[in-house]
Amino acid sequence: MKTKILKPLLAMACLLSSINVSAYDFEVDGIYYDVVSISNLTCKVVQGDIKYSGDVIIPAHVNYANKSLTVVEIADRLFYCKSETESELTGITIPNTITSISNNMFRNCTKLERVTIEDGENVLDLGFNEGYYSGDYYRGLFRDSPITSLYLGRNLSYKLSSTSPSPFYMIRTLKEVTIGNSVTEIGDEAFSACSGLTSVTIGNSVTKIGRNAFQNCSGLTSVTIPNSVIEIGDCAFRYCSGLTSVTIPNSVTEIGGCAFYDCSGLTSITIGNSVTKIGDWVFSSCSGLTSITIPNSVTEIGWMAFCDCTALTALYILNTTPPTIEEKCFETKQYMTLNVFVPHEALPAYQSAVGWKDLWNLQGFDPTGIDNVKNDILNGNSKCYDLRGNRLSAPKRGLNIINGKKVIVK
Repeated sequence: MKTKILKPLLAMACLLSSINVSAYDFEVDGIYYDVVSISNLTCKVVQGDIKYSGDVIIPAHVNYANKSLTVVEIADRLFYCKSETESELTGITIPNTITSISNNMFRNCTKLERVTIEDGENVLDLGFNEGYYSGDYYRGLFRDSPITSLYLGRNLSYKLSSTSPSPFYMIRTLKEVTIGNSVTEIGDEAFSACSGLTSVTIGNSVTKIGRNAFQNCSGLTSVTIPNSVIEIGDCAFRYCSGLTSVTIPNSVTEIGGCAFYDCSGLTSITIGNSVTKIGDWVFSSCSGLTSITIPNSVTEIGWMAFCDCTALTALYILNTTPPTIEEKCFETKQYMTLNVFVPHEALPAYQSAVGWKDLWNLQGFDPTGIDNVKNDILNGNSKCYDLRGNRLSAPKRGLNIINGKKVIVK
């Protein structure tokens, strides 16, 4: 009787021992793999004998048994931790051969500081973290991680709703982001509320900066928008209070509504000469702006585009045909005090155009006779006057007459 019981127990022990030994198919350089397809020579990263820690660099291809296998998957929840104290992962590199990351992959990875998503044409589909967080059920995939640097080499796809934000939403530790040249679009809300972000490098293949992409990135002081960008989405840089200067390249045709709303530190804005529309509230509450030049390509200016620009004293319009503007493009006080300069020959048209004719200080000027200079170029012997002929001790921002020549000082 004892023999009959002992044999099944021994068989089960052997089976369990075999399962433990073959929990993964092979290991190379500290990373464990299972073969996905023998014929296609593909494999996926799985859990092994030792827990992953430090900076983990997943290769696109791995050599084993005289074969080169393509790494196409990461096992579900591979880096998931049940508690914040378990994680030892500090960095992760995801190759371009992997096309999706499952939900909860980096849940409770509280030491993860560096993320590299390598260059590639394949879109990377990212999941999210499940669980209740202050009443919300979903969070972005990397929301639990104190990421400081990100290299983004591919377009991302992620679920976006009021309960499931972007993967990098509100990661306040994030300081620097580099967008690779394979990326064509910075997605909606991509880096929204990353208040610690100070450096953004955007690759020259990006054509669109999505809605709310950098909203509330208050630590961002400057951003270079490459000539590849065609569209700046609604609220793309809203509440970026640290921004001091922005150059919108000639490739951009439309600036979305509220794109620079309440960028209170913004003192210099250059608008490219391909922009045809300035949307609603675009520069509203940019209290540091003193002058704005609107290129001759602009044919439409939206509702309250310059509302609450309390320091704005001069607006230069280069189009000889008055752009269409909303009736409430300006505030009441701006209608009374703002100096609006339009081409001499177009002054009668502006004086009779809806919206423009209500401005009290509408005046003509010669755009072709204007030089753009900086204060530090002017020497102490320069004779400087305002447009009314009053002698100035120093040039002011906006249009001046310096040594008999009209000059815009930025």
